[in-house]
Amino acid sequence: MRAAEENRNRLRLGEAVFDPRTCLLIDQHGSPIAVREQSLRVLDELAARNGETVEKDDLVSAVWAGISVSDDSLVQCIKDIRAALGDSERQLLRTTVGRGYSLHGVREIPISPGSLPKLLISSIRVKTDAPELMELAEVITEELIIALSPRSGLRVITDETLRGTALYAINGRASQLGENYRVFVQLVKGQSGDVVFARTWNVPVDKADVLPHQIADQIGNILRVQMITYAGEEHIARDNDELNTQELLAKAAYHMARFHIHNWDAARATLSHAVERDKTNPMALAMRASMATQMTPNVAFSRIPDDHEYCFELANRAVEIAPGIDFVIRTRGNLRLWLKADHEGARADCGRALSVNPSFHLAILTIATSEIFAGERRTGAARMKRLMDLCTANDSQFPLYLSLLGLGQLLEGDTDAALQSAREGHERAPSDAWCRYVYATVAADRDRIAKTEGFRRMIAGIGLPFTHFRDLPFTDMREVDMLEERLTLIGYPRSS
Repeated sequence: MRAAEENRNRLRLGEAVFDPRTCLLIDQHGSPIAVREQSLRVLDELAARNGETVEKDDLVSAVWAGISVSDDSLVQCIKDIRAALGDSERQLLRTTVGRGYSLHGVREIPISPGSLPKLLISSIRVKTDAPELMELAEVITEELIIALSPRSGLRVITDETLRGTALYAINGRASQLGENYRVFVQLVKGQSGDVVFARTWNVPVDKADVLPHQIADQIGNILRVQMITYAGEEHIARDNDELNTQELLAKAAYHMARFHIHNWDAARATLSHAVERDKTNPMALAMRASMATQMTPNVAFSRIPDDHEYCFELANRAVEIAPGIDFVIRTRGNLRLWLKADHEGARADCGRALSVNPSFHLAILTIATSEIFAGERRTGAARMKRLMDLCTANDSQFPLYLSLLGLGQLLEGDTDAALQSAREGHERAPSDAWCRYVYATVAADRDRIAKTEGFRRMIAGIGLPFTHFRDLPFTDMREVDMLEERLTLIGYPRSS
């Protein structure tokens, strides 16, 4: 993008945004902020040279061309702008004594669709001419397009002639059997045609109005997990210097979906490379920031090498640049939860992410986790179950969902359900330290389990510290005391 074009992109100034294409200052809700026309013209001149000092004479010449005005006119405009921005500390609009003024905002960089992988959404097929069924098929197709078009990592297409260029494709068919509609939808790899996910929905005709949204929700989450888990596989053997930013992010996502230390380190190195190359890419910034919580709670906090304040700085910058990307907003919320135990801030960010994408599973995960640790266990467990319904058991984080659910059920006193959830989480990821840790805690009072040789060997190999629960964002430390009593009961090593 040429510099002149970049200077016409929107400029984020604290909670406000200046759009040079319309010469309007708007608030966080998208409503115009009342500012005098001359003050907006001064703001426009400063925004065009964001970060640079603009001489007073240049501002006067540009705004009051051919008109003789005093310095007071410019000073009043500067006051107007600062008042509109709430810039009482003069950090956004600064004075360079004896020279002029400089504006310091964050330029929003639109994400170019040119290099993004394509997703083909085909029309849902219907073999009859029944108008109600044809309308349902059209609504399902439209709902898929609407739900998936905002995704920052994909370019949605509907042209069947481009199927050969699509990374993934969605297609399906609808039919009627008696008083039920039957809808089959599948997600396939665009070129090979390999089926990634397929499901058939059967619903009564009089309840079909909720079906399009349900299908779009589940397909959207399956697609997101699929892309995170596999889209970067082709780049794994390539050196980071050979990859563009989009390929670097895909490669990092591939590593991030595999919960092992060496993958974790590889993802961090790849994302650091992406941030160094493209300091204004919001996804690169957010993904690099998320490394501070990527392995939480699977590893001891002492093993996390990331500087927390640096990661918060990256997350804040990403939100300033792209406040409309669900992953970006949720990343900051997740940092707030795990690193600062800021439940209110975490839920606020994740609520904003869900306003962008109501079925975003990672935002649901953060809120459910917050509820479990903050004593709202029944609500958290119900939300976690909703999350698990949106995903599939092939999601690499599914064992984490189960273990968090089991922990919430234990704290709620539903020990049988807790044992079932924690055991399943452990069985799905038998080498995962967190799943082992929770299973050991939940099963501590079950002698038929806890006194076996296999259980004792499992405990010895967990590796998380005895005090690991104390590092988690609990709001009631009496719950931590209870959990540690259970660990003591099974002889959990205090030197782990």
